[in-house]
Amino acid sequence: KVFFMNTVTGQVFVQVGDICRPATPSKAEDAKNCRDSLLRWFEEHANRLAIGYYYVQEYRPSQYPSIRMISQFPTELDPVHCSRAVTNGVEVVASSLFVPGKQFSMAGGIFFYFIR
Repeated sequence: KVFFMNTVTGQVFVQVGDICRPATPSKAEDAKNCRDSLLRWFEEHANRLAIGYYYVQEYRPSQYPSIRMISQFPTELDPVHCSRAVTNGVEVVASSLFVPGKQFSMAGGIFFYFIR
């Protein structure tokens, strides 16, 4: 992901692959607060981390030491995008993310799944 900000309007954009979309309200939608939109984006990101919507997890690449990272896979706080099931005493939590971009497929994106 690449984030950038229009310094004239204050609007923040996020680019994933070849898809670019607004990450904060446009000036027309929120003219009163557009100049602090980058700050509001970071505040929302920090708030989601604090309430458990995002979480810190260990990542263990095969050839490198483990690292801690912020996972944006949906948690159980987002029941629309996260599923939980218990079968024979085994709990499984699954979530998915759609990552847009033609570099992933002809359809313009790919789904990543996380099973815990």
